[in-house]
Amino acid sequence: MLLSSAIVLYFSALLYGIGYGSLFKIFYIGIASFTNLREKNIAFSIIGLIFYLGVGIAPVFLIPFNTNNWFILFGGNLLYSLVSLILFIIL
Repeated sequence: MLLSSAIVLYFSALLYGIGYGSLFKIFYIGIASFTNLREKNIAFSIIGLIFYLGVGIAPVFLIPFNTNNWFILFGGNLLYSLVSLILFIIL
């Protein structure tokens, strides 16, 4: 039981990391097409702020779903990463 849970957690963490890292690349590629340096700086600042707020605030919204274990908390975060991974593959 413990080994199967560890394997699921490992692959979930792997998908989460790939998806989260890919999401940054998608935004950076989009921002690179800007020609005005001021617009680029503002766009990088906004994207950075969104990610920092998301990392700090998103787990707070998932706490009510965390009743017995951490699986639901990590599963909720994994869904966000899967969406970004799919966007990265499509774009």
